[in-house]
This record gives sequence, structure tokens and C-alpha cells, in this order.
Amino acid sequence: MLETAYSIAYALSVPLNAVSGGRAGETFSYRCAKARRAGRSWGCIFCVLFEIFDRDHCEKTIRRWERFERFKQSELARKDASENDREARGLRP
Repeated sequence: MLETAYSIAYALSVPLNAVSGGRAGETFSYRCAKARRAGRSWGCIFCVLFEIFDRDHCEKTIRRWERFERFKQSELARKDASENDREARGLRP
């Protein structure tokens, strides 16, 4: 039941973020957490509301997205290194 509630919240969060002017693929809570860190009052208000349901939700969201971004960067770097290696060995058309 909890997993279903989380899935529904996530499914609503991404389009809500997009409709309200956020970056594609980000959740609304991540956008709010970034706004709170930047000192914007609307981010603070929404983070307080999120914390009614999940303690430290905005900080956990920031940490999750930062891990995801680091992973994405490492995957891109690994792919680039692999492509450069293939070119150096003459395996690339």
C-alpha cells in the first residue's frame, strides 16, 4: 500500500513540476528543496508541508538527486572513455 502511494505521488510530482515551470524529469519536491536552499519562501513552505508526511523529505530528495547526478556523470565519462578507446584501436567506423 505504501509503495502504491509513493508511486502515485511520484507520478503526480513530475508533471506538476513541469507544469509549474520546472526542469523536465525533476520532481516537484526536488525543485522545492532547491528553492528552500536558495532561501525562497515558497520552497520553505512546500518543504514544511512535505515533512508532515515524510520527515526531512526535502533533504533526502536533494541527497537522492545528487547521487543520481553523480552516477549519470560517471556513466557518461565511462562511455566517453570506451568510445575513445575504440577509436584509438581503430574499431570505430
